[in-house]
Amino acid sequence: MIIERLTRQPFDEYLRENVFEPCNMSGTGYYELDRLPAKCAVNYVWCNSAEDLRTNIFCVDAKGTGAGGAFITVKDIANFWKGLLEGKLLSTEMTASMLKKHSGEGDDPEEGYYGYGVWIIDGNGGEDIPYFQGCDPGVSFISEYNPNKNMISVYVSNYGDNVWKIARDIRNALN
Repeated sequence: MIIERLTRQPFDEYLRENVFEPCNMSGTGYYELDRLPAKCAVNYVWCNSAEDLRTNIFCVDAKGTGAGGAFITVKDIANFWKGLLEGKLLSTEMTASMLKKHSGEGDDPEEGYYGYGVWIIDGNGGEDIPYFQGCDPGVSFISEYNPNKNMISVYVSNYGDNVWKIARDIRNALN
């Protein structure tokens, strides 16, 4: 609501113009569930009573908001990291501040700390690893940037699989 009030633009249009387009995220957006673009994967949840998978259409908002609900592609999330790190979104100083630990005790090595808009886990003997994540019924997502390996990782499931375990297992195998 703050973005909409300050810019006099709908939230999704502001993000399209100021984040998605500068980062070449052409397959990302906030779509109405009854008007999804071609090639858009449908998300599924298990229905116990039918013993079958059903779409999650009745489990999520009709159109995404600041709390989530963007439709993304793996390539677009990699492009987001590249755009962020190349200064297409913020100044070098603001990006460094965003990716710095600001709160949290780090007691849980999986959760780590919080920066500005990203979670941060301790890097193994090097720089810290920022990540962001999301989930809704039938969908799960995590992406991280490992500056020690200069590697961007993106894990997405449209069945709500445990992408966090997959990310952790791969991260541990690479260290």
